[in-house]
Amino acid sequence: MTRKITEAGSVRGSVRTESITSSVAVDKADKAESVGHIIRTQRASGASRVASVGTRITESNREDLIHLVDEEVEKLFPAKSTTSKRRQSIESAVKMAINASVSTEE
Repeated sequence: MTRKITEAGSVRGSVRTESITSSVAVDKADKAESVGHIIRTQRASGASRVASVGTRITESNREDLIHLVDEEVEKLFPAKSTTSKRRQSIESAVKMAINASVSTEE
């Protein structure tokens, strides 16, 4: 159940207020520009698919990438630098990402 903010008794305790030490009169406000000339807004174009960035993962280069992951894991995580379980979980996650993103289009 939610409680209304304006409900009586919703503020508990007291809050100390500070006094205003000085005030300045407002001479004039800037005039707002008219928006009457705007007839209709247009939808912003969405991001288009970019296929030229990076390497497309296909069945033919999947094995090369998996082999590259095996090599890089050895460089990034030397035998005693991190736990075996952590290393295996990171390696497994990268390989799953590669397998999941294999493109069937050649």
